[in-house]
Amino acid sequence: MQISCSNFAIDIRVDYRNIHFSEALRQTSTWWESYDELKPASVPDIAKKPLYSTWYQFHQDLDRQSLVSECKLAKELGFESIIIDDGWQTNDNNRGYDYTGDWLPERFPDLGDMVKELKLTGMKVGLWYSVPFCGIKSKAYKKFKDMLLTTEHRWAPVFDPRYPEVRSHLLNIYLNAAEEWKLDGFKLDFIDEFKRYKDTSFEVDDRRDFSSINSAVEYLLGEVITGLKKINQNIFIEFRQKYTGPAIRKYGNMLRAFDCPGDYTMNRVRIADLRMLSGKTAVHADMVTWHFDETVENAALHYINTLFGVPQISIMLNEAPKPHLEMIRFYTKYWNEKSNTFLAENFTPKNPLANYSLKQAESNNNLVVGIYDDVFIKLKTTYNSIDIINAKSSNEVVLIANEHLGNYQCKIFNCVGEIIEETVVSLKTGASSISVPKSGLLQMNFIEI
Repeated sequence: MQISCSNFAIDIRVDYRNIHFSEALRQTSTWWESYDELKPASVPDIAKKPLYSTWYQFHQDLDRQSLVSECKLAKELGFESIIIDDGWQTNDNNRGYDYTGDWLPERFPDLGDMVKELKLTGMKVGLWYSVPFCGIKSKAYKKFKDMLLTTEHRWAPVFDPRYPEVRSHLLNIYLNAAEEWKLDGFKLDFIDEFKRYKDTSFEVDDRRDFSSINSAVEYLLGEVITGLKKINQNIFIEFRQKYTGPAIRKYGNMLRAFDCPGDYTMNRVRIADLRMLSGKTAVHADMVTWHFDETVENAALHYINTLFGVPQISIMLNEAPKPHLEMIRFYTKYWNEKSNTFLAENFTPKNPLANYSLKQAESNNNLVVGIYDDVFIKLKTTYNSIDIINAKSSNEVVLIANEHLGNYQCKIFNCVGEIIEETVVSLKTGASSISVPKSGLLQMNFIEI
């Protein structure tokens, strides 16, 4: 498909208003959505629910019994879906991509039956695919070895989507999987590897119907989401950071923070960066993991740094210490109860040069604040409720009121959900200090006295 262009227009948005940068970015996202060619995909409810991933704890060493057991516990803790990551399609455990491209369930030949069993736990089920890779040991490689963007990629040769046969091959893989195995979602990985390489050919080839790699990828993804939604209107499709933006939102309804296992600060930063420009598309944390020898307070830091996105977790739940499970249970239940506020449009991450040391979101006169360093929480109005998550090492939480904002009934929780104090606080003009344990939660509800 050759497209020639002799005239084009560029729209540039320059915002001179004295508003918070996050509001300028949010309105930029809304502006993008006003273009017909940039209408984002609809977001099903399941895309906005906590998710269990198999990647960091299982890697490719998956087994059915463990997956069923983990799903039962995950559901009990408040998770609603599972993404079965790399390893479901092959018995090869070498962490490579030599067998990608065919996507036959070698490890789980009765995959449809296994998906059905997992769904009986109450969890929705999605599968991971490394979309561009055509492993040298796959049947696909033999068929498409002269329809590749490169054979020199460090992981595997890369399909060339400019060929209709390649696009048809990939599309049918996903449609057949959704239909045959009754899947609820897909993690479509490595989309950004569809690009020009030094050995990519741009010589005329009549078998191609696109000359542009980007246009071919867009066409492929459009076919994928259209076809999958015909099978399951509520299908979730996850892409991850690096290939995120107004165009990719047309094809995926979940955007995930780029890989940062064990780095809760980077998870917090990447969630904020994504949310400010992603509108109503669900923004997910990178799936958190930690060592079970960590204190429960330190383990909680990994989890509570994700709460202004949709939490994802990737630990072996059935091997976790009991306090760690109680922490997960407490904060997952809390997030589910407050998700409308956490994911509210009115989201403000503050102090970007300090890795967003404070985040807040509000809806229906309810405020949720996360503090990640010793910063003040400035309040200008009375709220029905104020929740403060203390994700820093010190216990002192300081609130600054510009006028008398009334009285609040307060409950202070530690990170496993135990109430350690109940009191009434009057938010008078100036500073108020409240002691909240590390990784703990302060809940304040306005009362008339």
